[in-house]
Amino acid sequence: MPEGAGQKRRKLRRESSATSQGEQAGDASLMLSASSRVTVPDEIVEGHLLPELAWGNLHSFRGLLPAGSPLACGVGGSSTLGPLELSWASCCSGSEGVHYVVEAMNKALSQFNVDVRFTHKFSCESDKRKRAWIKTVLESGPLFTKDQAEAAGSNGCIFQNILDMGQKVARCERHQADCEVCHVDVLVLGTSCKDLSRANSSVDRQKLVLAETQSRGGSAQTFRGFLAYCEGHRPTLIIYENVDSIDDKVSNTTETNLSLLMKSMQELGYQGQKVMTDAQEFGLPCRRRRLYVFFVLVSDPRLNQRSRDTVQVFETFRKLVSSCLRSAPCATECLLTERVDSHAEIVCGGLAEVVKAQEKAAERKAPPNNTWINKHMEYAEQLGVRWAAPLPESLVMNEWFSTLTKREGDCLRLSRIAGPTAAFRNLSQSVGRAHGNTLQDSGKHVAPTMLPGQVLWAESQERLLTGVEAMILQGYPIMPLLEKLKANGQVQVRLKENFTESFLTDLAGNAMALPVVLAIFQAGMAAVGFKQCVQAASEDDVRLAMEAVAMLRPSTGK
Repeated sequence: MPEGAGQKRRKLRRESSATSQGEQAGDASLMLSASSRVTVPDEIVEGHLLPELAWGNLHSFRGLLPAGSPLACGVGGSSTLGPLELSWASCCSGSEGVHYVVEAMNKALSQFNVDVRFTHKFSCESDKRKRAWIKTVLESGPLFTKDQAEAAGSNGCIFQNILDMGQKVARCERHQADCEVCHVDVLVLGTSCKDLSRANSSVDRQKLVLAETQSRGGSAQTFRGFLAYCEGHRPTLIIYENVDSIDDKVSNTTETNLSLLMKSMQELGYQGQKVMTDAQEFGLPCRRRRLYVFFVLVSDPRLNQRSRDTVQVFETFRKLVSSCLRSAPCATECLLTERVDSHAEIVCGGLAEVVKAQEKAAERKAPPNNTWINKHMEYAEQLGVRWAAPLPESLVMNEWFSTLTKREGDCLRLSRIAGPTAAFRNLSQSVGRAHGNTLQDSGKHVAPTMLPGQVLWAESQERLLTGVEAMILQGYPIMPLLEKLKANGQVQVRLKENFTESFLTDLAGNAMALPVVLAIFQAGMAAVGFKQCVQAASEDDVRLAMEAVAMLRPSTGK
């Protein structure tokens, strides 16, 4: 088949992204070189970004590491180790985007002839609708490959409660049974951030949330469940994600929730490397500041500590993560356009859903909430404009604008006056907080952090952002997934009835930025090495070895 324009463009970008051996001098020059690469809007929108990034990241790793170095878990290059099959699982992921991160990784490893494969063992999610979404993802099979072995999808468990994950068995919704909770080689999770977020005004700032057994938003409970799983099942490698405010100082103490996390994991035999990230630095056109910690169970007998100790592992890990940086395109180029039929169908469906929700709200005949009026009047006075001035005709005739509440509509009008260059306005926020500085020095716009329940107005489209677009801005391959479900005849049942646009917005607001997860995952796997004997070890062998090592660890005094 002749090489198409898109293939040629990707080939040229791959060749120009090579990182030379001389660029290893320092992280600053490495980051500058890496960020000179720009992700392609079409790949973000159409869901082809992850396999492209996975290939590019490994290509950079090969240029950074010494000649002949393994590219994943001690396999590849001049290494004789392999083939290697490693297990992974996720907890509290909601959207299960990690599934597609791993698929992109497996594809890239195959392209580089690295004989390592990651297989899914379980997911854990407390929300029933999100468990249904995860089931859809697992059963839909691969999006980026035509692997017949994976055509039927993963048969991994979907556990219902992270608090049960420290036990030997837990309730599995996928198999409608009490299934075994197993050890995995890699665990990816983000414990609840509700009680840690700066946006949550109800949080008690006098307490360390993670020191509690319970908290209002569930942050303490999910953290306890995470620790219980680590203590009971000893995952070898962990990728942990949470909001950056986990490192905020708590009143009356010098300790932070982050320091408590690191201390708790150290007591369980883990060492960790912290990485503060922002999605826009990894090629996504939106902000999302998150802390990631890559934990290693240093006593795991399967890890090859002789070839590289933990200090070297983390040094290599940091360098490789830096090489994964990308510059993002303008966010306005990464939205659906009604010029494309498949896009127009989604946008029209989103409008219909909002109209239906508006009609249901009108039927309830709830008394109007006008407590916002005084605040808006004061804000208009600060701006030096008359409140409740006539709307421009473009808004009066706009179908999307007509679906907004009076408060949201007035918020949009005032926000346009206060921040005329902003490309996005979150009308769910109070007036004065609806917009930020989206225009960068480069002339490109960056979208704000995706939030659950957001009412995000996109100025370039003069409409609200759809849930599908919110998923796209997180790097989620939602478009090929929708195409696959449509081809399987599942779109009507699984999406229009169960997985609404508002549900997708909620998923995106709680999701991890997938290019960031990919960078952390690939860098971590390239930095560690396994021993050859890992192939022959059964789970019982691993558990016995872990218990023996745990008995040899010094007592923590607990």
